[in-house]
Amino acid sequence: MDSGSYFVLEIGNIPQEKEDILVAELFEVGAAGVQENLKFQQKDKKYLPEVVASEIKNLVAYFEQTPTSESLQSLQEKFSEFSFTLNEQPIKDWLSEWKAQWKAFSLVENFWVVPEWEKENVDLSDKNPIFIEPGMAFGTGTHATTQVASELIYKLLGEQKLETAVDVGTGSGILSLLMEKISIKKMYAYDNDPESERVFKENNAKNQGQGIWVEQWSNELIDKVQLCVANIIDGVLIELKPEFQKLNSQYYIFTGVLLEREQGFLSEMLQNWNLELMERKAKDEWVGFLFEA
Repeated sequence: MDSGSYFVLEIGNIPQEKEDILVAELFEVGAAGVQENLKFQQKDKKYLPEVVASEIKNLVAYFEQTPTSESLQSLQEKFSEFSFTLNEQPIKDWLSEWKAQWKAFSLVENFWVVPEWEKENVDLSDKNPIFIEPGMAFGTGTHATTQVASELIYKLLGEQKLETAVDVGTGSGILSLLMEKISIKKMYAYDNDPESERVFKENNAKNQGQGIWVEQWSNELIDKVQLCVANIIDGVLIELKPEFQKLNSQYYIFTGVLLEREQGFLSEMLQNWNLELMERKAKDEWVGFLFEA
């Protein structure tokens, strides 16, 4: 066996009633794991994916060693109506490769996002760094919606002397840290993903941040924050509209809206809510807004 490779066997056109039998045979001939290739569709405006039900399955089996020609022949004879494709794939240290491509970058003006492993490679003398340990579960600041939010935040805080804010859907806390580094004296953060709290607090500690994690943001922060920032997909923003209204904030920044859904979003968000659109900013296929209440 080549220690730097693994083997992938793709099997197609499998009737549902034969799936379990085939999976058992695959493990018999040495498969280390088997997964089904699923198809998804997104009907809901929140973009929550749904599995498309199908009576015809497609499986992928993984082997640490190349399957013998005898075992492959046996499978093809037992399941002659299925399609079989075997490929060899190199084993890679995906984490190291990802880190090698992940460099420090300007989030907005001289505020830079700097991964922990890049600290020694970046001249920080003229930068305001935001140190994070990038992970796959939460934003790293590279997405267009985060950059739009950052630009709107930077512009607003450069023009208005605001001291309190909340970041709803904070994820890794990049926007919270940016606001705190610019001017916000009391920063609150909330996310409904339990893992976000751990990541937010870790990144807060890396940057000596004073951000406060809140559990019930819309009830805890009524009349307490001048700015509310939410970088979330548009359907969820609309769903949270009553909670945003409770805050009685002076300014709201909403990003995460696809250009094709812009008019529908504005129509729903501004219905029965007296907000004035102060700024619109688009990047790629996304758009964000700054409102004054």
